[in-house]
Amino acid sequence: MKVQLARAEGGNMPDDIIIRFKSLTLAFIFTLMLVTQLFSFEKLPDILSQYQLFDASSSRLTAALIVIFELATIPALLHIPLSRLARLVGWVSGVVTLLFWLIVNIRVIGVEPNFTSGVFGKILPLQSGWQSVIYIFLALGIYVVLLVRLKAYQRLKR
Repeated sequence: MKVQLARAEGGNMPDDIIIRFKSLTLAFIFTLMLVTQLFSFEKLPDILSQYQLFDASSSRLTAALIVIFELATIPALLHIPLSRLARLVGWVSGVVTLLFWLIVNIRVIGVEPNFTSGVFGKILPLQSGWQSVIYIFLALGIYVVLLVRLKAYQRLKR
């Protein structure tokens, strides 16, 4: 019996300059989020627990999952050769990450405006409130437009 491994697909950056620009911009944003959260990772559970949405143990788990999801997003954004499943996991993890930060920051707006939003850990202080919600909402919008445009581009290339 022959074992068949998943075949890597993609790997070529699309010819469309708009898709390239959006992909690289989002890859930069996710890399910046990942690096700043990792530099202050020991404080990230404290940031999450200040929102009073998580207790101490679940905030540690949530912090680890958020960092893993951000890391999983970057290869898909850079169009590195991946299997279909890995590419899908990358795209979905990006949406989950941005939705998580959007929901948490919207939830906290009325509670306390002086919390650090946690999007960039403690390194780059982005205060929770409308500023962080608008930033995350714009990133999510660009991400969704990129996914739609990339899907349309792939249909045209067939």
